[in-house]
Amino acid sequence: MLIRYFFFLQRFNYSRWIIVFLNILLVFQFASCKCDKKYNCPSLSEDSKEWLPVYGTDSIRFIDSSGANFTFKMYSQYISPAYDANACKHGEIGCGCNYLCDSRATIYMSSDFTLNNKNYYFISLEESGQNLKSYYKTGASLTYSIFDYTRKIDLINPSNQLPGDSLSLALSLGGITYYNVYVHVNDTLLPGYQNHIIWKAYYTKKDGVIGFYNKATQSLFYRY
Repeated sequence: MLIRYFFFLQRFNYSRWIIVFLNILLVFQFASCKCDKKYNCPSLSEDSKEWLPVYGTDSIRFIDSSGANFTFKMYSQYISPAYDANACKHGEIGCGCNYLCDSRATIYMSSDFTLNNKNYYFISLEESGQNLKSYYKTGASLTYSIFDYTRKIDLINPSNQLPGDSLSLALSLGGITYYNVYVHVNDTLLPGYQNHIIWKAYYTKKDGVIGFYNKATQSLFYRY
């Protein structure tokens, strides 16, 4: 009986020292976590900026075969600047550190011309990355809206498109030949698209939206 009691005390003391050790370890981990560890996040990468050809443009014009035309004028544009971020934050247990970066850009243009009660051309670009010893991009996407048509492009893999979409290596619109044109199609017979007027849009990295089809008038509008 005494022997069993002796071993119980030994195990109790052993467990107590383990708890004390773990508490000391947690205190040391919190103390060693420097929450003022800064790193730099850059603005958009140059490759992402190439997808914003209308940035800095005052206006762009569209026309169809009947001569109907309109102009989008620049209303606002923004590219997030570089900034310093904090790598580490105290968590419930220990310290968690990451070196994640986010940057974005927006462009908003408007027109006196309306389709389906909408009169804008809008572009939103988001980029994510990490900056350990040097910055590298981990993801980027662009969403554009022109009147009632909206489409998202994966900039890491732009050829990853929806069914019905295609890539035209060369396409002529209004006497101008464009290269590597992304042809985006929305089936207006599907739920959510029945009331949309624009069912097809053409987009290039170099020029942005270069044309679209107006279902109401069965006409193609293109840049000029």
